[in-house]
Amino acid sequence: MEVAETVIDRGGHLSIGLGDHPHTRLGRPTNAELVHRVAELARARGREVATPEEARRMLGLPLRRSER
Repeated sequence: MEVAETVIDRGGHLSIGLGDHPHTRLGRPTNAELVHRVAELARARGREVATPEEARRMLGLPLRRSER
């Protein structure tokens, strides 16, 4: 989580998840638990977490019908 803290502090963006790394130092959390931890870190540092729609716009991905 140290890298996540540094990225947040420097104004960067994160995509978090288990991928191929089980994060055993953190007690084998689920993807949802990792996302929750990083969202808490961001908010504690004054950063808000993007909504799915905002993330899609930032990445240039197509919006879902409900987001148009």
